[in-house]
Amino acid sequence: MKKSPEETEQIKAAKIELGRLIKDLHDSPDGKTLSLRKVGQIAGVKAPNLMHIENGVHAPSPDAYAAIIEFFKPDDDYRKKMDDQFSIIRGTPPPDVCKIICANAELNNSLRVLEDQILTKEQIAEVTALLTTFKIHTTEGAATNG
Repeated sequence: MKKSPEETEQIKAAKIELGRLIKDLHDSPDGKTLSLRKVGQIAGVKAPNLMHIENGVHAPSPDAYAAIIEFFKPDDDYRKKMDDQFSIIRGTPPPDVCKIICANAELNNSLRVLEDQILTKEQIAEVTALLTTFKIHTTEGAATNG
C-alpha cells in the first residue's frame, strides 16, 4: 500500500530521531565515546550499516534493532522512545514484542477483540498489571516445579 506524503515524512523524521537516539547511546557514563566499529562488532551490526542507521538514512532491520537494544540495554524510558520510532518506521511492534506474540499464538484472538479500539492510559496500566501477575506466577511455578 502506498504511503501518503504525511506518512512518508513521519517515517523520515522517525528514522532521523531513532538514529539520533542510537547515536546518543555511544556516549558512555565515563565520558568516552564508543566507535562505530566497536559498537558494530559487539552488537553484530556492520559499521557502515550502523552509520547509515545513525544518520537516519536507513532504518534498522528487526535483527539489527534487537542487537542494538541487546548491546546497549537502554533504560525503560529511553527504550520506549526508541521503540516508538521503530514502530513508526516499520509499522510493527518492536522485535521482542513480536517474538512474545508469536510464542503465544492464542494471544492473537485475544488482541483482536479490541478491533480498532485505542486503550486509555488507565486501561494500559490495568493490562500491564495483569500481565505482570502472569510473569510472577510463571516464575514462581518454574521455581516450585523445576
